[in-house]
Amino acid sequence: MPIRYILDNENSFVLYEVSGAVKRSEVDQLFREVMTKIDKKRFYREFYLFAASVTYSTPDINYYENIKNDMVQRDRQYGYQREKAALVTFDQYGKMVVPLWKAVTNADQDFNGETEVFEDVSQAIEWLGVKAEIVQARLDTI
Repeated sequence: MPIRYILDNENSFVLYEVSGAVKRSEVDQLFREVMTKIDKKRFYREFYLFAASVTYSTPDINYYENIKNDMVQRDRQYGYQREKAALVTFDQYGKMVVPLWKAVTNADQDFNGETEVFEDVSQAIEWLGVKAEIVQARLDTI
């Protein structure tokens, strides 16, 4: 699967590494799996690292709207509480596509949490308010 993750319930943190061709069905499967492992009493901070090799199946606004709507329903169903999501991308294509996700999620009051896009890992970590060593330890295992 082109998306790998590490869930750290103790630190209320989820790290996602995205690479290769991303299919909608894989996104859905991944988030359903994560939802079954969360602690409903916690507010989570999410860190998405988009590799330069990422390709997107249909990078248009409707694609992201549909994923966002599904996530809102899933968050409610599983009691998931997102505090913040930092998206880090380095390639030109990602720099065009990833901000679409930010716009879609931040514009919807039903989508819990705030989303921000970064080109620098350390800035993303600082914005999330997660200790750098926690993120680095998770990155080293993925």
